[in-house]
Amino acid sequence: MSELDQEIAQVLAKLSICSEVSAASFDSSGRSSETDIGGNRPPGGIDHEGDRDRDWRMKSAEHFRRRWQRAHSEQALRAILKDAEAALEAWQRQPVDRDPALADPQWKRWVGESRLSSKEIAAKYSISRQYVRRIKVLYTTELVA
Repeated sequence: MSELDQEIAQVLAKLSICSEVSAASFDSSGRSSETDIGGNRPPGGIDHEGDRDRDWRMKSAEHFRRRWQRAHSEQALRAILKDAEAALEAWQRQPVDRDPALADPQWKRWVGESRLSSKEIAAKYSISRQYVRRIKVLYTTELVA
């Protein structure tokens, strides 16, 4: 196994912890689906939501395992590693509330990622547009870097 293969295996192991949890899904009815050694386990399983969508970053580890099996060049392996690392980062990133309070520590990140205009955010929170623009510039720059 090459060093590149080892790196991919390590990233996929971490990704499988995030994407293949045996936990309740948001759409579950609350009834248990299986009996495990510790008792009833809630419904859940591998999250394949974005595996077929090209633009969806949160792909499952199984998606990358299939790509890895089909890869026949070092360039393909490097692309798989890069995409798997991006997916791992997306899975590990804490989601921001849709409408955070101004005092929330994640508020500035929400402003930076929001599709609302500076004017709309300023009106919503009764703050200046210049302040909102500064935050957008700061947090957009951090996301790119």
